[in-house]
Amino acid sequence: MSDVSIAVRCYEENQFTLNTLESIKKNASTNYELIYSPAKLSCAANANRLINMCTTKRIILVDDDIEFTQKNWDDRLMTSLHLDAGIGLVATRLVTKYNTFFNMQTRVPLGKLVTGVKIAGCVLAFKDVGIRFDEGFVRSQYDDTDFAYQYMQKEYLVCVDGSVTAKHMREATCDSGDFVRKNADYFHKKWSVDDRRWGQYRIVYDWGNQLPQTVGFTTSDRGGYSIHKCVNILKYIHSYFINNKVK
Repeated sequence: MSDVSIAVRCYEENQFTLNTLESIKKNASTNYELIYSPAKLSCAANANRLINMCTTKRIILVDDDIEFTQKNWDDRLMTSLHLDAGIGLVATRLVTKYNTFFNMQTRVPLGKLVTGVKIAGCVLAFKDVGIRFDEGFVRSQYDDTDFAYQYMQKEYLVCVDGSVTAKHMREATCDSGDFVRKNADYFHKKWSVDDRRWGQYRIVYDWGNQLPQTVGFTTSDRGGYSIHKCVNILKYIHSYFINNKVK
């Protein structure tokens, strides 16, 4: 039995895709199942198709132009996702292949788990609570932000984890065109909000440099997380907050 499902969203396989798969294989650490099945569908439809193929309720959705260079990046995301029952979705920091600014997720401080940042997807870790991508969005753009809004609507906390940084390897080319405008109009009509107006982010937890690369989610637990392991993780988290006076 796998601990987590890592689903790679792909329209058509290419060299970016192969590099993404290789970086996952090289740097992921949990007992994961890989869900990979290219399909010429919209980003939303592709995501739903993959989610429905997953056999776990802990899912990491990865776009096919992402690379990970950080060991145990998946453990870090799962740790943040399960810090509190109220956390529903966690995204990573994002940078370009040159380690430069990509979007607002780039500005999340290293080592800090924050909320109040617009989620643009690319790498999303979430608890499967029945929420699905809205296939009213065509091609790409705004579907990930809408997915995050659905979690917030159900009063889940949506966060960006500054302890995990992913590289977006393909140049951003989907910021113009009629389909982007249509998706933007569809999003704003649906939510009656201006998604460009985000306030100051709030720090939920501050890992600093003290969080180990793994806190126990290993491949040795074929049956999932044992009670003993979960207790040890909770003890570690509790002692961390007490010792560092995290509010």
